[in-house]
Amino acid sequence: MNALSQDLYGDRLLELPQERALLDVYKPTRTPEEFRSRVASIATICTLNMGLLQRKLGTDAPADAGSFMLLDVFLQKIATIEQATSVCGPLKNINHLRKGFPTHGDNAKQFLRAHHFFKLTYPIENYAARCWASIHSACSASLSHSRTSSSKPALTVESCVS
Repeated sequence: MNALSQDLYGDRLLELPQERALLDVYKPTRTPEEFRSRVASIATICTLNMGLLQRKLGTDAPADAGSFMLLDVFLQKIATIEQATSVCGPLKNINHLRKGFPTHGDNAKQFLRAHHFFKLTYPIENYAARCWASIHSACSASLSHSRTSSSKPALTVESCVS
């Protein structure tokens, strides 16, 4: 993704502030601590380059928007609303999981909504079974789902060049 972004826009889309997070998401997840670590790692991987998104959106960039909102607006410009939602939904909900207790104590509503989004029980009863696999595959799908077509052309190299 960063190679394509670099080629098309001259900059990386994913900041990737710590590359060790790439290894961490593939480790086994058996305990609440390991689960929180994996969620934090995948959220780190999904840290977006806000400067790039703001440059690409120009005056269309909403004031005081966060990185996922900027990505959503950008994707809606080059694809469909459905495609933008399929990419941004899992990423936003991973971030809501990351901000759950004990990281933050005031995010219960979004934290529980993220559990529902990923079809996770609350509290999580079995971290080793499908819990982490569900989140990991949803994130992978969100990044690859953007190639599906609908009323607008699929997200391709050609549609991203502007």
